[in-house]
Amino acid sequence: MNVGQILLWLCLLSSVFASISGVLGSKRADWARVGRFSSVAVFSLSSSALVILALAFLGDDFSFRYVALHSCYDLPWVYKLTAVWAGQEGSLLFWLWVLSAFSLTFLLRNRDRLSDGALPVLSLVQTFFCLLVLRSDPFLKLPFVPEDGRGLNPLLESPWMVLHPPSLYLGYIGFTVPFALSLAGVASGDEAWMERSKRWFLFSWTFLTLGILTGMKWSYVVLGWGGYWAWDPVENASLMPWLTATAFLHSPPRRKSWSFFLVVVTFELTIFGTFLTRSGFVSSVHAFARSPLGYYFLAFILLSGGSAGWIGLRGRGKERSEGGIMLLSGLVLCALCLVTFLGTIFPAVSELLSGRRMALGPGFFNTIFAPLGLSVFLLFGICRKGLKSPLPLGISALSLYLVLRLGARGPYPILAALFGGFALGNVLLQALRFLRSGDFGRFGRDLVHIGTVIFAFGAYCSSLGTEEEVEGVGPGEDFRFGGYDFTLEGFSPEPK
Repeated sequence: MNVGQILLWLCLLSSVFASISGVLGSKRADWARVGRFSSVAVFSLSSSALVILALAFLGDDFSFRYVALHSCYDLPWVYKLTAVWAGQEGSLLFWLWVLSAFSLTFLLRNRDRLSDGALPVLSLVQTFFCLLVLRSDPFLKLPFVPEDGRGLNPLLESPWMVLHPPSLYLGYIGFTVPFALSLAGVASGDEAWMERSKRWFLFSWTFLTLGILTGMKWSYVVLGWGGYWAWDPVENASLMPWLTATAFLHSPPRRKSWSFFLVVVTFELTIFGTFLTRSGFVSSVHAFARSPLGYYFLAFILLSGGSAGWIGLRGRGKERSEGGIMLLSGLVLCALCLVTFLGTIFPAVSELLSGRRMALGPGFFNTIFAPLGLSVFLLFGICRKGLKSPLPLGISALSLYLVLRLGARGPYPILAALFGGFALGNVLLQALRFLRSGDFGRFGRDLVHIGTVIFAFGAYCSSLGTEEEVEGVGPGEDFRFGGYDFTLEGFSPEPK
């Protein structure tokens, strides 16, 4: 057993001790303090393990199997560092380290009964990931030391490798803290959990959004022949928690049960997305190799989701009817998430039931997302109250003119121009009102809304206002498309 493996075993023991101390701390404050100190140990030990792995990459220590599989002498040092999370073993260790950092940050900044109640939940999640890291073992030694490593996958030798995976991980892992807060708050009847959760949700949502956007750019450059979104299962895995997190950030404050449901579902979807990438359950260019670890994630989803459901039913109380349009918007976002979920698992389920894997292409998702997305546009515009101005209608008219001028085809780009322009105009008016009053917090929030509307409008026009046709063409052959005749003269490979 080497130093890295010893650190991981100590990390597991510290995490288990923190879990036990956290449970006992619900009755005795001194045990809660012990649990916090144990969380410091988990962070310190996981940090040390991560540093050792990073140094092994930088030092070309190919005695480690993981380093030999993902690095080589000629690999630039930046990509040697990013190779730490390029494979399953290192990415799980990175996940554990970020989780321990978030847990420790939360526990050090909050010293009350609610945070004491969240401690055992955070520690149990850490224990689960400690077990996964030990099971995958990034510090496994080879029986011999190869002369050189196999090197990093060429697709991963990209500047986006520096931004995309860490951003996704920060987004995914950050939802663990609100999950722990919600369980502690509902179990104890402390309603302060929702306000604290929203701050963590906003942080996590921001990084998850950054991760999705950088992934789209990376796909556009490397994988998709000019496409930024292919409804790939792993792409969908990041979209689903984004949709439910967005719904939570806009949930009515007095709808506690609805908010609790969104927090739990968002957390479980982050684990489910990790299950998709590591189980071989779906086929994806973004997924890791098939691994038995996927079943660990599935078992964890069932246990944590069942426990959360039991706590939620026990702590459910009376709620005031509130929300209106905001609640309806959240329901639409959850419907979009459900469609994405069903479309993602359909190929695997069809194979289990019929023996044939039947995939659903982008057309399925676009057909359902198009009308539901338009309803979000419309609800987004009309939920702004007291803003009487011709600006929304003017922007709608201008958007419609631009769409028609650019030759967009089909009804959806036209409707997106009308509804999106209306929503954009109302948000602009509200943002200007906040700017004049000096409310820069709400002004910044509406800037995010403006960017979201513009991005969604562009996605509508680029994905639904186009025509595609697949043709098998050889050199010298002709084909006709869109009123034009094309001839494939031949191929001339050129180095990049």
